[in-house]
Parts: sequence; structure tokens; C-alpha cells
Amino acid sequence: MTVDETRKKFLIELDRIQTWLNNERVPFAVVGSLAVSAYTDQGASIDFNRPGAYDLAQRMPDVDLLIPRDQAAKVGAFAESLKNQPFPVTIETINAYIDYRPESERSYLTHRQLQFPVRSELFEPRQARLLGQELTTLDPRTMLHTFGTVGGVIRKKDVPKMVALAEAIKDGRAESRFSERDCEVFSQYMVARKRQYPVFIATKQAWEGALEAMPKKAAQAIKHHILPAAHQTMAKLNRDRGDDRSR
Repeated sequence: MTVDETRKKFLIELDRIQTWLNNERVPFAVVGSLAVSAYTDQGASIDFNRPGAYDLAQRMPDVDLLIPRDQAAKVGAFAESLKNQPFPVTIETINAYIDYRPESERSYLTHRQLQFPVRSELFEPRQARLLGQELTTLDPRTMLHTFGTVGGVIRKKDVPKMVALAEAIKDGRAESRFSERDCEVFSQYMVARKRQYPVFIATKQAWEGALEAMPKKAAQAIKHHILPAAHQTMAKLNRDRGDDRSR
């Protein structure tokens, strides 16, 4: 399958995902590399032939979604069906660290026992253009602050995305309705998490460093076989709000 064919099929699936979420009345926003590219170059920089891909799905970006936690089981079942179709697409949800409550004035940034209230309006969906299609995403400044909030560390590969998004906000290509002051809670949350869970942060940094040092094929194989289970475990720990300070 050529890159152009892959791009075309991916966009069809992306539209189907958003249609399904809307039909099922699941509040959502697409985040991550797709959203960054929509704001910075309308999708031109998206790589549909990523080097070292372990399978077809890894040639393309994941569809990263912010959804309410009470919708996780429904969306998870749908995501599993997408992995098993002839043209597989991977959905990743980021609700393990962001407790998005669209019907409430407050949502929360969480990590085990940490729970930082944040205005839900910061996560209100908005539209952007991606390769000629509508993409439901977040305000660009809010999205900029999801890097690091989700997962605990800023990965080396995410730095260029953050720089590009920050520049797009600064020069007006990605217009934000919020200020840095509105988003201060994200930085406060990250500082508190590093202070309260230093072992987690150090381990995550070491893990990301090891993945970056590996050959791309090996790193992608590990992500394929190990990371899904690791993400499920972290999500459960976060929901249970266990305290790792005694470990």
C-alpha cells in the first residue's frame, strides 16, 4: 500500500471514529500529533510511513482522545474493534491523567492521590482543519499543556511538536482563547507530581530514554506488546489513587 493510499484510508477511518463518537454522544477531543499538525500546517507534516513500524497501524499516528472516564469502557470496546479490521487504527485515551467532566464546572488533573481542580472550559472542544477534513480538538494552548501532563514526562520526540505549536500560537495561526495564566494549574500539577512521586517520574524518564536509544524496530515492537498492558495498569492505579511513596 502506498503512502497516499494509507493517508486516504486513515482519513476515512478518522472521520468514522469522530462520527461514531458523536452518534454515541461521547464528549471527545482529538489531541496529540494529529491536533498539533492541524494547528501548525493543517496535516502536511503527518508521517504515514513511520520508520521501524512493527505493523501497519504503527506506520500512522495514533488517534489520541480525551474522553470522560465514564465513557472509557464503551470507547475501549470500539477501539479494540478497530485494531482487528483489515486497515487497523489505534485509539489511545488520555483520561488516566485528566478526569474530564464536561457537565461540571470543574474537571481534574490526577495522579493517584493527587487531584488538581481545573476549569472544564479549558477542555471545551473546538474545530480545526486536518488535510481538508474537520477535526474536533482542544484549544491550542490547553493542548500544549497536555504534553508532560499525560504520562509524567516530556518526551524528546514531543519537543519539536511543542515548539511548533507554541510558535503557531504566538504568530496567530493557532488562535487561543486562553492565557498562560489560565493554564498555570498544569505547571502546578506537574511540580506537585514530581515532588510526591519522584520514583515514578525517574522511572518514566529512564524508560523513555531507553526507548529512544533502541533501534526503531525494537522500540516499536516493545510498544506493541508491552505498552498497552502498562497503560491499563497505570489507569487502574490512578483510579484507585494508591500512594507509591511507601514503595
